Amino acid sequence: MDAIIEKELSRDESVVTVKESKEDPMTGLEWQKVSGQFWVEDGLLMNSLEPAWDIASQTYDDNCSVCHRQPNPASHDANQWPGLWSGMVGFTNLDDDTGGLVLKYLQLNSSDFASSKHAPGSPENTIQMARP
Repeated sequence: MDAIIEKELSRDESVVTVKESKEDPMTGLEWQKVSGQFWVEDGLLMNSLEPAWDIASQTYDDNCSVCHRQPNPASHDANQWPGLWSGMVGFTNLDDDTGGLVLKYLQLNSSDFASSKHAPGSPENTIQMARP
């Protein structure tokens, strides 16, 4: 199972074991494949993420269409969304957890992951020159 763990826990060598390390040639950042064993109280995990993504999508629609037409999540890549989101979330009354969920939803539905007309290289996302 894949999971996202808090930074503090991810650095605890008694819990997490590094299986493989690689340096990203583009950024020079080190990425690690890790494993760990965790105990979770019964009932705290979801069987499916779909209900959470449905809530995130609806929250995005409800909060980001009050002042303007919100962009399609696939109109930006995953790395652009944090900057865009941090500039706008302050105009909402979302708590940090809900805001974080919406940001994850936007990143997972960004042009990096979505196949849509907004993805890079698509005709609808290309500047076209007028011809005389």
